[in-house]
Amino acid sequence: MNQDGTLAAICSSPKIGSTAGYVLVLQRSGTSWNIVDELNRVDGLVWHAQSVAMDKTGNYILVGADAQPVGASKIGSFAIYRRQAGKYTVEQTVITPDPGVAYEAGSSVSLSGNASIAVIGAPAGGAASRTLVYERDNDNTLVLTATLSKTTDPHSADSFGTRVYISADGTTIAASSPTSRGVNTTHANCGEVIIFRKVDNVWTRVSTVRHPTPTTGLYFGQDLHLSDDGLILSVGVPGGTGGLGEVMFFDIEGSTVTYKS
Repeated sequence: MNQDGTLAAICSSPKIGSTAGYVLVLQRSGTSWNIVDELNRVDGLVWHAQSVAMDKTGNYILVGADAQPVGASKIGSFAIYRRQAGKYTVEQTVITPDPGVAYEAGSSVSLSGNASIAVIGAPAGGAASRTLVYERDNDNTLVLTATLSKTTDPHSADSFGTRVYISADGTTIAASSPTSRGVNTTHANCGEVIIFRKVDNVWTRVSTVRHPTPTTGLYFGQDLHLSDDGLILSVGVPGGTGGLGEVMFFDIEGSTVTYKS
């Protein structure tokens, strides 16, 4: 959704007779929402519309397609659309680099407030799962500038990049691995969230966030969100409170993350 709440983009499953998902764009008029555009598969991409993000103005929409094959592997891809004269047209499509493992990039996506940075989750590679950062160059083209990964305790159960989020101001990235065992290998599917910020123009891990009372089956980080300034993190924990679920809030100050509620 855009900042003023007048536009929304929603992923939809394939239509009958098709294997390609699509994205519906809706616009609010009073108390009603009306479909104003439909973003279908881009030629050359295997389009499953797994994820979607919108910038603050609603002029850009980023769509992930995690089933893009390279050889026999699902590597993933994404497309970014720009709104002109009330309609969205494809500005750029990207097939993500082949790391030699089916990491399904595009399972989750996020876009900075001014659409200058796109973050792409690639969670299916186990210990090789990662998060890709694309930034606009002098030609206004999104180019890969960083590949973020778990640098400590990588595990075959990891799903780093299941959810990704970049703050609107473009300063902070959060990426989750809800199936991670964390620091205790007996806690299957405990989960964790890693926070990155730019240090000397390099995206650098500044903190790892985990549940205050880790246990098996929390899936900490199944969803997440950052405030516009990147100082507040909210984390979905579907296995918390005995399976009833929790939403947890953390303050981020430098490399210090403090659980608030």
